[in-house]
Formats: sequence, C-alpha cells, structure tokens
Amino acid sequence: MNRAVRLLFCSLFLGCSFGAAMADEDADKSDHEILSCAHAAPGSITAALTCIDKAEAMRQLDEAGCFVGNAPAVAEVRKVWLARESLPASAAARDRTIQLFMAGCLVEARSRTKPADVAEVSALAFLRGALKDPDPQIAGVAILSLALLLTQDDIAMIVRRASTESALVMPAVTALTLPCTVEAASGIVVIQSAYAGSERGNEISRLVEGNAGLCDDEGHASRAVFPGKVLVPAPLGNER
Repeated sequence: MNRAVRLLFCSLFLGCSFGAAMADEDADKSDHEILSCAHAAPGSITAALTCIDKAEAMRQLDEAGCFVGNAPAVAEVRKVWLARESLPASAAARDRTIQLFMAGCLVEARSRTKPADVAEVSALAFLRGALKDPDPQIAGVAILSLALLLTQDDIAMIVRRASTESALVMPAVTALTLPCTVEAASGIVVIQSAYAGSERGNEISRLVEGNAGLCDDEGHASRAVFPGKVLVPAPLGNER
C-alpha cells in the first residue's frame, strides 16, 4: 500500500545442506541483532528508526522504496522491526504509529512467490491487531496497509467499524475498492447505506464514482493498481 496515502491520512487526523543451514542461521542472527542509535550509520533508515527523531523516521520510511522487495532500506526496516522491542523507549521504532508504517513497508515489500518470512508474518499480525484499535488514525492506517491482503474477517470488521465510525469511512471504502471481490464490493454498499442522505454518504458516492472501472467484470483489476493513485477525498468531521 503506497505510504503517501497513509501519510496523508495520518496528517489529516493528527493536525508498512549444512552450508545452507549455516547461512540461514547467520541470516537469522543478523535479523535479530541488537541495534542502537549510537552504532547506526548516520543518515541511514536504521539510524532514523533507532534514534528519537520520529519525523525523520517517517520521512525515511516514506522514501524507503518498499514497493521493491529487495531494496536495501527494506532489509534495514526488517532488522529494526525484529529488534524493535529491545530498543530504548525513546527510539522512534517504539512508537506505535511508526510501527504501523514499518509493518506496512514489510507487507508492501513481501514476496509474491515465496512464503512470508518471520518479519512479514508478524507485521501482518500487527496490522490486523491494529484494525481493532479504538484510535481511528491507527485503525485507518492499518486498513489502508492491508488493502490488497484483506480476508473475509478483515472485511467484516472494517465494514462493522466504518458503518458506525465516520472517521474510518474514507480509508475503509478506499481499501475495499482494491481487492475487486464480491465481499469487498458488498461491504462498500453496506457502509454507504449507513450514511444514506448525509454529506458523508455523498462523499462515499463521489469516491465510488471516481474509482469506477478499476475492477473488470471478472473481478480483477482492469489496470495496474497503485493504491496511492486511488481517489481519497479529504475526511470530513464526525457528521453522519
């Protein structure tokens, strides 16, 4: 999921043989090594995430190139993600919002041909847990991050929350536009019906119309899907 969309959402509500066995073991140790701000290369994403400047961490995550799974920055994010609980409480990577974008980065960078690794599995679990968060900013970022990986349970939870929490309507409808499944499309209808006759309902209609044609008649994206290019109107207040 394009981090620019999630960053926009955040900003609006605030103001990602033996030899082989030895190699795998070394890689595992490397992924779990203890990282620190003092030892990180200056200007690196590792430094940004292990030091205290959260704004710099967000900037680095936005420029990490997570859509390229083997990007060097993604490897750094993976290491910091796995070591995040060992970092000082003041480290940017201990912040829940920063963690949301780290998890989103790992999910976006996942391999489409290989099984998910430990970091990707934990990132997915983290994002799915965040769907339940009472903070609409956190839940909204999680919704957008999971847009292309939604399960039926995810869709059900998103629809249930967005139908009663207007702050989640726009990220919910945006995310449900992308899977091109009957379940997701039906979810949009349910959310839309909950706001029928209101300005929020009109915003949903405009969003749906703006994204018309994204899915073909066979339930596939009819063109390359870049979530950051999907129409996301600015959230309104809490009106129904």
